[in-house]
Amino acid sequence: MLVQRAAQRLREAPHGRGQPLRDLELGHELLRRGLLLGARDVPLAFAPARLAEALARGEASRHRREPAVRARDGGAALQRGEPDLLLQVVRVRAGPHQAAREAGEQGGVPREVVVGGAHGCARRCARRAAWGRESAESARDVDGRARAARCYAPPMPPRRASLLLASVVLAAAGVWAYANGLRMPFLYDDVLSIVQSPNVRHLWPPSESLTGPAGSGASGRPLVALSLALDHAIGGLEPFAYRLTNVALHVAAGLALFAAARRVLAATRLAPHALGLAFAIALLWLLHPLQTDALDQVVYRNETLAALFLLLAFTAADRVCAGEGGRGTSALAALAMSAAMASKEMAVAGPLLVLLWDRTRHAGSFAEAWRARKGLHLALAASWLVLALAVASGDRGASVGLEQTRVSSLDYLRTQTLAIPQYLRLALWPRPLRFDYSAWPIVRAWGPALAPGAFVLALVAASLWAVRRKHVAGFLGVAFFALLAPSSSVVPLSGEWIAEHRMVLPLACVLGLVVPGAWFLLERACGARAALVGALLLAAAALPLGLATRARHADYASAERLWGSVLALDPDNARAHHELAQALAAARRPQEALAHAQQALQLDPELVGVYASLGSLLLDLGRASQAVPFLVEARRRLPGNAAVAAKLGAAQGNAGDYPAAEEALRAALALDPAQLDARTNLALVLLARGRPQEAAREARAVLQRDPGRAAARSVLQQVGE
Repeated sequence: MLVQRAAQRLREAPHGRGQPLRDLELGHELLRRGLLLGARDVPLAFAPARLAEALARGEASRHRREPAVRARDGGAALQRGEPDLLLQVVRVRAGPHQAAREAGEQGGVPREVVVGGAHGCARRCARRAAWGRESAESARDVDGRARAARCYAPPMPPRRASLLLASVVLAAAGVWAYANGLRMPFLYDDVLSIVQSPNVRHLWPPSESLTGPAGSGASGRPLVALSLALDHAIGGLEPFAYRLTNVALHVAAGLALFAAARRVLAATRLAPHALGLAFAIALLWLLHPLQTDALDQVVYRNETLAALFLLLAFTAADRVCAGEGGRGTSALAALAMSAAMASKEMAVAGPLLVLLWDRTRHAGSFAEAWRARKGLHLALAASWLVLALAVASGDRGASVGLEQTRVSSLDYLRTQTLAIPQYLRLALWPRPLRFDYSAWPIVRAWGPALAPGAFVLALVAASLWAVRRKHVAGFLGVAFFALLAPSSSVVPLSGEWIAEHRMVLPLACVLGLVVPGAWFLLERACGARAALVGALLLAAAALPLGLATRARHADYASAERLWGSVLALDPDNARAHHELAQALAAARRPQEALAHAQQALQLDPELVGVYASLGSLLLDLGRASQAVPFLVEARRRLPGNAAVAAKLGAAQGNAGDYPAAEEALRAALALDPAQLDARTNLALVLLARGRPQEAAREARAVLQRDPGRAAARSVLQQVGE
């Protein structure tokens, strides 16, 4: 009678609540064979084989109303390789709890026993009963509220062909999204990190190729610097090779995310759909236009590299925690974590996140995780030494640090209460995207930060609560904030209060919450048609994201277009006006450039470089006397800049102040003896001051380096050589 009633419930059960059933007839057949075994009077689903074998040794007795179906027959059927799946609710009396505990110790019971239904109390009691931590009577007390609960077992592994097809589609989507941006020029930070960098020009010695110029995105990030040097060895200063590497890294990171997402989803009640949901997460991540800031600037591959190696380290560590890998897998996890540390500082949270995942998914507590896998966690923590050495070897200049004068740590923290909601909004609706956020206000009082700060604190509290309850959603929330913490907390980053490229890996956490949540609601609303509707919705979301990404590359076609797009959104962005002025000056449009430089100075008199730009533009326009005051101020602000000193000397010489010009030009040459313009101007100044022999000596030095320089030849002709 019990089997008949359970079978009837199988046929009448609606789909969509926990996906309790794939095949009703198979479920009926399994019931007839007695394959559904669980804790006493509690609806449960286990990875069945080992538990059934343990119960089949005589510890499972028949329910008094159950037909003559012996537990050992069910266990024997499982041992013969018949369907390894537990599908639905049945109330069968299992034996003593020692049997369940023994099965758990053998690894037969998943750490998170998956129980459907609306009552958390039934879920908790079922889990505790399965592990022998609570009496069967207390579990039976909640049976009345648990009757509607549905259960499922972990799904069968996906076929290799399905994984291969999904991987090919993901790779093709990533290449398609960025194929039209492979010919874009080097822009902004790429100029310092690549074009002007001597470090990328050779692979040996490693002390040169494993670092970058001070203040660049490659300084203190050895793996990034090495990748740039390899690209230079392949293609010189042609942007195509560098950008192709960026796309390849992006696709590799997307595939790594696909693998990691499948393992994370396998720990949830959506495990039967892990393949499809992981594919959706990886596809949306690959096509999301929020990624363009990290990929369309070559040096920002540091974010993608760190994301790639963190995902690989996480996947390898999870295999070790699940008993699927040994020392070799642990070594691979540690190596990947070290590579992430050598790519960017945000990887500092990696070892702690792996420990948290071990506690949440596998061990149940930090103490047990440490006891069971101390070697793995010590190896991952050792990667912090790599990070310390990388940071010590680099020079980030004045761009990072607690000594910032324009913004304090508290100011920066308050500003991040606006940044994090902005990141979340762009993850869900990526419009409009900004290359530069320097025009956003710095929050210097608590008042404007209260409402967004309360929102952020609520998200943090919800994540901590959920992770304390061992929910995967809580782990993803904690990971989101942990990955953002190095750049979005209390350490000021000069001029980058908000930066979209910081969302490369945190975006995966957001999608890891949104996509499964959307699927859960879709199942409730559409039932058996959920898969079809979900595929249509995925296509409807992925295609616009991919088209927006392809369109976004147009902004990076030139410096003029890039900074023009920034000014279209923020007309009062001083840095955008300044950079646009430099782009226009390079295009030989000095009058337009001068207008933007003057606007930049008016908006932000403390902006680095604006005085030098104004002085240079005025000098190029033949207004040397007007240029001198700006260049004097620029030299005061940038005393170690040889180019500024050389420009000042040229302006003073053209204005007729030869003694001051000689002093400035000699200072420029002391800073950089290779400044041929400064040495040529010095020869002209010495000739004007009546010192022809010194002028001839400087002119000959110039011609040795550049025989075609006409001004130096003119000096020699005037002195009779």
